[in-house]
Amino acid sequence: MKIWLCTPYGTLPGEAFRETRYAMLGRALARRGHEVTWWTANFCHYSKTFRSEETKDINVEPGFTIRLVPAPPYVRHVGFARLRFEFLFALRFFRMAWRCDPPDSIVSGDATMAWTQACLTLSRHFGADLVYDIIDLYPEVFTGVLPSWLRGLQKQVFWPLYALRSRRLRKASAVTAVCDDYLNPARLANPSLGSDRLLTVFWGTDLKEFRKAQGDAAQIAALAGKLGKRAGDVFAIYAGTLGVLYDIDALLDAAKLLKGNPRLKILIAGSGPRAVDIREFAARHDLNNLVILGEVGFAELIRIYQVCDIGLCLYGVNSPVAMPIKVFDYLAAGLPVANSIGGFLERLLGERRIGVQYKAGDAESLAAVLDRLSCDDEMRRSMVENAKSAAQEFDSALQYGRFVDLLERLAKTRSAERRNEMVSDGELQVSRK
Repeated sequence: MKIWLCTPYGTLPGEAFRETRYAMLGRALARRGHEVTWWTANFCHYSKTFRSEETKDINVEPGFTIRLVPAPPYVRHVGFARLRFEFLFALRFFRMAWRCDPPDSIVSGDATMAWTQACLTLSRHFGADLVYDIIDLYPEVFTGVLPSWLRGLQKQVFWPLYALRSRRLRKASAVTAVCDDYLNPARLANPSLGSDRLLTVFWGTDLKEFRKAQGDAAQIAALAGKLGKRAGDVFAIYAGTLGVLYDIDALLDAAKLLKGNPRLKILIAGSGPRAVDIREFAARHDLNNLVILGEVGFAELIRIYQVCDIGLCLYGVNSPVAMPIKVFDYLAAGLPVANSIGGFLERLLGERRIGVQYKAGDAESLAAVLDRLSCDDEMRRSMVENAKSAAQEFDSALQYGRFVDLLERLAKTRSAERRNEMVSDGELQVSRK
């Protein structure tokens, strides 16, 4: 089959961050014998730099090509420049794709933006299956940028976007999502989609590559010394974006409350708009229990995880995120998780005894959880084993194999339907004669 993947976001193979969803899916499809093109932007969302000056094809491996589509730059995540980026990416993608040989399937990273409409129009033009892949819940994600007094009316404020989402989902051949809770909009909008066309495919972690990147005992001992870890210390790490939808204020206030716990240190790895606030707060309150690492590459981060004992999953009260990528890496590293997200993730961590829940936005709740995890060595040891066991289920080879199975089932169904149409047309012509 010829399959197109479409989203302007996500890191490419070889870039500093971990491989993203469409890189892993593209590899899985190509290794199953399919011809895959991932249409994405020449401007990188994470580094805010250009990957190329113009259209460029990158051959990842036999059967898997990444096509870079020219798009304008932006700095702020919310603003006119970001909208311009998405509109021009969609327009240029559409113009380029219209002239190509037809694909059998189009997988579109779902959002309220222009490229999802482009994918819908192209799927009709080519007679291709269309799969919407829900990575984030839009327009729910915009709730965090509304003033607090308006957040209760977010469905009314964004009703055109909700209506557009429902319309798209009604046109889909199938819908996939990064967790089961994200499939609920599709269930409501398109009840005709059976369970065989609704599929949860978790982000997952490539355990084989993850293990290859880990350091040996001597390397990890040296890294622990470099980070100042002494015998008996417990390191908790937050790795990810330092943005407005994350529970940064609760983390900083919890660090103040935990200054009396000599065993615990909190590592922060990442960058974002709150990075300056964190440094200023730590200096102002003399928080020697905070270690600010800045932005680090993914291979280095994997080794830092080996020095750590707890993974922090910190999302604010208004965050719509249900299953973040970092959780799968924490599990692969065997880190118990301190978590603020409800729903599926809270149930997973609680039922499997992999972590402890705290109340989003509540510094005292977070401090209590971290104090408990740092002091109870036996509980942590048990959670380490449980986390490693759960990681096997979220191996990317298993997760994206299921995605490939879905696309192959859709193709078989479409072929059977076309054969039946040809037979019906033939019988109709015979009866007329």
